[in-house]
Formats: sequence, structure tokens, C-alpha cells
Amino acid sequence: MIKITDGSLYLYFCYDFSEEIELDKIRTVLGKKTEKFKLYTKSLNPSYMQYSVPPLFADFGNLKLQFFDKKADAHLLVKFYNFGVVTLRFKVNFEGNLDKLLKLSYSTEKANIFNKEAVELVKQIKEEIKYALVNPEKKLDQVETYTIFAVRNFDQDISGVQLQEKYWKTIAKIVKQEKDFISESELKSTFDNTLSYYEHDLLVVDWGGAFVYDKSKDYEVLDVLEFALIQSLELRVYDYHLDNVLEKAYDDIGTKKTRFFLQYKHMLNDLLYIRLEITEVIDKVENSLKLVGEPFLAKVYSLASKKFYIDTWKSSVRSKLNTLEKIYESLSDQIQNEIMIVLEVTIVLLFVIDLVVLFWIGI
Repeated sequence: MIKITDGSLYLYFCYDFSEEIELDKIRTVLGKKTEKFKLYTKSLNPSYMQYSVPPLFADFGNLKLQFFDKKADAHLLVKFYNFGVVTLRFKVNFEGNLDKLLKLSYSTEKANIFNKEAVELVKQIKEEIKYALVNPEKKLDQVETYTIFAVRNFDQDISGVQLQEKYWKTIAKIVKQEKDFISESELKSTFDNTLSYYEHDLLVVDWGGAFVYDKSKDYEVLDVLEFALIQSLELRVYDYHLDNVLEKAYDDIGTKKTRFFLQYKHMLNDLLYIRLEITEVIDKVENSLKLVGEPFLAKVYSLASKKFYIDTWKSSVRSKLNTLEKIYESLSDQIQNEIMIVLEVTIVLLFVIDLVVLFWIGI
């Protein structure tokens, strides 16, 4: 079987920290800790990858971490995004045949490799950058994990198409991280989400993992996959948040429906703030990276967004935002109607008082 001579396993842990991260404050706080890591902004991006606000990187270098039954060098890179997301990326180099990689893939999933280390690190990071967080999350229970199996070279020359034709079953099992029997139709469906754009590349994307063969050693594919991953995370976080907001709104309306309009004022302000907050964050996420004039990376993003159901999540969030807007408009109209009733009653009372006064003076 063909042997991988230059490959890496990338494990991603993506966390929703807060509504916003003030990157300048992170530079001030973490810039003093250069003995632990190298802090920088990735300014050498190709012109076709345009960040509206480039993420801030903290390169921790190689850490000696437990990797199954031995210690291994795991390179840790942490990224801070201005829209509130922090990602931890562990990289472990790999050599061996595809069967060995398959065994590694399902073992990694089963053993939750680096999960414990990620949880401890992310707690430390959150504490150190707490002054840079705007409206931080109380709990870091919203996390997206993902594994990328990246191959740069084999021991023989092989194109992406040839690799898929010869080893499609093994590659499908690798990205699914499944040891048990999987039907052939299910394995074949994995390649509904595949791309081979140049001669020596192949990308296979699944819900929990991806296989990347890229002989050019470019890493933009990983960046695009990560971006799609954190988009999925943010959309799910705010979709869940909107569920809670709508449930509370319905409960509040039910308990206050017989009360005076002033009881709605606080609720109305809350709904308006929440709607604007979520809309702003979602816009930031959607517009934070633009792929200009690079059809290959655009196809990579399209492939990943389809597999991560990004359009479905977007549709769900927009639908709930529209529902929130309708509730806001309904309450606003109700308040205006009640105000008009109060004004009309006040005018009538004033008129009656005037009549009484005139009648009294006349007597």
C-alpha cells in the first residue's frame, strides 16, 4: 500500500468566548508573555484571502503531550477572532500507510485526544484575556471539534484522481473516523463532498473530519475549512440563544398580557438590543473573510459550508430573527395603541373637568 512520507494530523477546538474580543487589548496583555509563545498577526496572507479584521495568532510552538501510549510533539497555534471566537489547533506529524492512518483516525475520535489539554488551556487563556472580552460567555460549553488529516507527500507520485480511485474506501473511513462496518453506499456518499482541482490535490470533507492531499504544501485550504467551522459554531450558538430568547418572550407576553403598557417597556428594550446584537455578530462572522479571484478556495468553502449545513443554520437564525422582529413590532404597536387610549381618556377627562369648572363658576 502507498505510504505517507509527509503528513500531519490537525485537531481543532473552537470556542465561543464572547460577543466580541478586543484584539488590541490582547496584544497588550499577552505581548508581555513572549517566553511562552510568539504573538503575531498573519499579515502575509495572499491577496485573494482578505480578512476584514485579521485574527491574532499565538504560536506556542511544540508541546510534549500524551499521544496515546507515548509523548509526542504537538504544535499548538491559538487564534483570536474579533467576533468572539478562539480556536486551538494541535498539529502532530505523521508517517505511514493509509491503513495506519485509518487506525489513528478512529482511535483519535474514541480516545478524545487532547480534549483534556484543550479544556485546561482554554480556561487559562480566558482568564488571562478576560479584560479583552465584551459580554463574555459564563460557560465555555459551546465548542466545535474537528480533525483534518493532511498529506503533503507519498512515497510515490500519485494524482488526486488516482488516489481516490484506488483508495476511496479507506479515505472515506478515515474522514468518518469509523472502525465498524459501513455500507458501501454510505462510503460512496462521502465523495459527494470531494474536490480535486489541481493534479496533485484531493479534498474530502465530512461532518467530523476532512482528508486533505495537497502536494503544494499551501495551508490556505486549512484556513478556509477552519473559517467554515467557526461560522457553523457561531450560527449554532446564536440559533440556540434565539430559542431561549423567543421562549422567554412568549412567557413574558403571557404573564404581562393583562398589565399596563409600561410593563412592556423593559422587555421591548431587551428584544431590540438582542436582535441588534445577534445581527451585528452574524454580519461580522459572514463578512470577516472574503475570497477574491481564487476559484479553488471558493470551491473549498462551498464544499465545507454544504457539509456543515451553514445555509441551513443561516436560514434558521434569520427566521428566528424575523420572528423576534414581529414580536417587537407587535408589542410596539400594542404600546402605541395603549398610549393613544390613555391620551384619549386624558383628553376626555380634561374636557369633563373644564365643563365642571365652567358649570361651577356659572353657579
